[in-house]
Amino acid sequence: MTAPQPSDHFDNAPPPVLLEPLAEADQRRNGLGTAALVVGASGILLAALVVTGPVGALLGVAGVVLGVLGLRRVRGGQADNRTASVAGVVVSVVALGVGAATSVLLVQSVREHSEPKTVAAPTAPPPTGPPITPQSTPDRVKEKPVEIPTVAPGTPVTVHERRAEYVVTVSDIRPNVPAPNQFDRPTDGGVFLTAQVEFAVSEAADPIPVFASATRFKFVYADGTTNNTAHAGFSIPGRKLDTLTLAAGQKTNGMIVFEVDPNRLAGARIQVDDRGGAPAGYWTVG
Repeated sequence: MTAPQPSDHFDNAPPPVLLEPLAEADQRRNGLGTAALVVGASGILLAALVVTGPVGALLGVAGVVLGVLGLRRVRGGQADNRTASVAGVVVSVVALGVGAATSVLLVQSVREHSEPKTVAAPTAPPPTGPPITPQSTPDRVKEKPVEIPTVAPGTPVTVHERRAEYVVTVSDIRPNVPAPNQFDRPTDGGVFLTAQVEFAVSEAADPIPVFASATRFKFVYADGTTNNTAHAGFSIPGRKLDTLTLAAGQKTNGMIVFEVDPNRLAGARIQVDDRGGAPAGYWTVG
């Protein structure tokens, strides 16, 4: 009897697989170094403000502790992030210094506001001497109102205005001027009255123009009622006063026409107004 031959079944089996141990790099504990860097950076941000300076200083202390622990792990082979740990320690030390400085400022500020303010004691009043009698001041002289001149025909009147000075002359006043034709005649039983007018601006006047126009004249009766220059009488012979603006050294002349009541000429006057419409001068008529 022959001995059994070993089966070649195991000869064709695959070789055994050898399991390698896990890499030590996957088991590194680098959390402390990273945490030190983050805590230190946060501490600098908070330490820069006076109000949160103490909090930043505390975070700086915590970051230093975490960084030192992280360096111990590096030395023990449990971590490999030496750079992060060293940076965490440095940043945390900076946060601690800045936080300490701002904390001192905060304490000083609190003390200044909490200390009661001392009020100076009232000083004794100075010795009083004999009573001082106020000196009597003379009463202010009241300014007299500017008198508006009333002159005879042909007499010039100087008009003084702000930044302007000019001379107005009314002459050759003629009442009862006949109507030139049946179409150009006075109304309501009145008559035409004409006068020659001249405006002359001073050479020394400022460059503000002077307005020369027949509308600046009024016919004033003795009772104070007035008539403006007439719109009629345009065909009466003679050169009418044109409406002009005169500069320094310039002058103009012409005729003005009124429609007046012939029964009220006694005591009447011709009035010229200044630039603001106030009376500036009068010329007698009768």
